[in-house]
Amino acid sequence: MSKLLRSKAKAAIFLAAVFLFSLSGTGTVFAATGTSAAAGTNHYRYVSLGDSLAAGQTPFGIEKAYGYTNAIQNDLAKAGAAGGYRNFGKSGLTAQELLQQLTPGNPDYNPDMTKALKSADIVTLDIGANDLLPFVALAFSNPAMWGQFPSVEEQDFRNIGGILAVIRELNPSAKVYVMGYYDALVNILSGSAQNHDLFLALLGSFNAQLETVVKMAGCEYVSTFGVVTKEELPGDIHPNREGYAAIAGQFWARIQQDFQLS
Repeated sequence: MSKLLRSKAKAAIFLAAVFLFSLSGTGTVFAATGTSAAAGTNHYRYVSLGDSLAAGQTPFGIEKAYGYTNAIQNDLAKAGAAGGYRNFGKSGLTAQELLQQLTPGNPDYNPDMTKALKSADIVTLDIGANDLLPFVALAFSNPAMWGQFPSVEEQDFRNIGGILAVIRELNPSAKVYVMGYYDALVNILSGSAQNHDLFLALLGSFNAQLETVVKMAGCEYVSTFGVVTKEELPGDIHPNREGYAAIAGQFWARIQQDFQLS
């Protein structure tokens, strides 16, 4: 596995460079009184994209609840800076599917999402885990599959880079924050230290490469590794409300600084 991880690290910068040249929900509708940050006001339109974490799925199967994006929106409201909120998070969403939703001419193209992004001041994104977790689960039971992992991961990063390129093309001035993943399997793999160690190595490599891709795209990487505790994952890979609050805190610290909010 060490050779595999080294090969992925070498590919990261190349993939990120390729992405730079690739430019070719639910929630409250944007408030009519909310004006753009570009207009010089302190009301910021917020758009959330991503998988079940963006949707706020609970550890016990409720697909749309109070997640980290809701907490960010509440922080904006408390700061008197909320100008509208759209959440396009969807449980089970893959990076490939999100890219299709952002691609005109694709059957799954979502013009409402594109419209919201064009007027957004703040965009948060978490995506990519659903492309890899099914493969990882199979590889744990069939180690021979690990040899296919680099190509699977490479395609995932290609899709993530494409998503960021589209967002940047639609709205060059928006602040885009992309989440690095936490250890979602800390309890699920508690009975197998070897598999957990392997997963942590893969997760660390994934997050490192993701950070490279995000920064090369002119966006901001937000680490959540070590932020969500075992106790905040009582059911499955999704945090409880306290876990989501911890994730939101990582985003809010960056947003608060970037927009000089109190």
